[in-house]
Amino acid sequence: MPNEGLGEKVRAILTREGLTYAQAGDRIGRDASIVWRMAKGRSVSAETLRRFALAFGESPGEWIALGRPELAEAVSEVSAPYAPRPSTAGVPVIGTVKADQVERPEEDPGEFFPAVEEHARQADAGVVRIEGHSMAPELKPGDLAGISRRKSPMRGAIVLAKRGETLYLKRLARRSGRTIRLESDNPAYDPIEGDDIELLGVVVWSHRQHV
Repeated sequence: MPNEGLGEKVRAILTREGLTYAQAGDRIGRDASIVWRMAKGRSVSAETLRRFALAFGESPGEWIALGRPELAEAVSEVSAPYAPRPSTAGVPVIGTVKADQVERPEEDPGEFFPAVEEHARQADAGVVRIEGHSMAPELKPGDLAGISRRKSPMRGAIVLAKRGETLYLKRLARRSGRTIRLESDNPAYDPIEGDDIELLGVVVWSHRQHV
């Protein structure tokens, strides 16, 4: 059955922006027929839903949950900040993202983020602070991102990865055998690809101090 909720949202955005299927397809890097499918509530890939959301200033996680509800639990949703309530569940801040690389964490992080207990459990690898723009607009300078040690993230998730002695925070674009391709949301930053990339974890939530 068609996904009426998805179709309605797509049609509303096309009407608001005054775009044809072809024009919207150009904006998200997809064929007009793909946008037509979305407008009809037909199933499309999670990556297409993510691209559509980012192109029109929407939350990728919400769009994936709407268009592919079976993937909702696995989606790394980092667009909607939350306000942590008082808690004793401190999560260590293990590094800082500058440009598109993560500064190597110190043995004693010395700083803890007072997350609610549920988010503390999810971020079992700790928290990184964002100072660069490589993952904007989803992650902006000043944001904090919780990292789970989960090693098998879905394509499209933002991951913490290691190549040699360098740590990266990027989006998992493709995985084929041992070869992994990671991309930044900001096109000013180059992707990295190779069979020597190790996935260390996945971003499971973010906190934005000022919205």
